[in-house]
Amino acid sequence: MKAALYKQRLSTYSFGGKWYPHIPQDATIAGKRRLLVECDAKTIGADHTLRFVVKDPKGGSWLAEYKTTVSGNFWIHLTGLLEIDSTMDSILRIDDLGVAKALSSVQINNLVLMERREAPQESVSTSSTTR
Repeated sequence: MKAALYKQRLSTYSFGGKWYPHIPQDATIAGKRRLLVECDAKTIGADHTLRFVVKDPKGGSWLAEYKTTVSGNFWIHLTGLLEIDSTMDSILRIDDLGVAKALSSVQINNLVLMERREAPQESVSTSSTTR
């Protein structure tokens, strides 16, 4: 049996006081652009693997991803750092993949996508924390 995959794409983004259908490029940034995605998540019925993907809205190529597994019917805080080329427009998509059991669900609350301007403390491109 093939695993189910559910995809959710964010449709609007606020940047510099304006709304856009994508994350607009920012040529004022030298090097990589650091996007921080945070949310609270929980599952009911089984574990779920979430993948946060930043993509090129025109060609569809993946620019960065953060993947984590959510377990249990209690809220956990997720944080992922996504580093992308600052000269490209992009979009965020959330995939629910690797569902452990049919008739289960994952819930996401307090989703925030923000730009992180200071240098990262670690040299990794993605990370996650739970509390």
